[in-house]
Amino acid sequence: GDIPTKGGLDLIERVLDDPSRFVTLIINSLWDDFNGRGPDSGVWWHNNLSSVAKETVRDISKLQSPTDLLPWLRLAGVRLRYDCYWPEIKPLIGFAFWAAFEEEHGVEILSDGDKVVGHGFAIDVIPFDLIK
Repeated sequence: GDIPTKGGLDLIERVLDDPSRFVTLIINSLWDDFNGRGPDSGVWWHNNLSSVAKETVRDISKLQSPTDLLPWLRLAGVRLRYDCYWPEIKPLIGFAFWAAFEEEHGVEILSDGDKVVGHGFAIDVIPFDLIK
């Protein structure tokens, strides 16, 4: 029910102007997390591609690149994230997914418009730099 800030509206425009860029950001960031590269998301799939494969394709040889993740993610929603837990951070955009490797909770990916800044369980994800 809140009115988006100018920063939030600018972020939405960036997504609408080039949605394919965000697809690439998201799958590359997840792929890196699955392979133990980049920031640690703090969830079970970090550096755990073999378990992700067991939850999806049942065969790790079928997960060889970020684009192999596309059939296993279904966009469920996009929302601006303004959060009382980190008010000092500018608005973030959250991409919520049904994910074959995390059917129970779903997955949410946070972006500041330039890069992915967090991923984890849907609704519960926090930025990487706030993970203790």
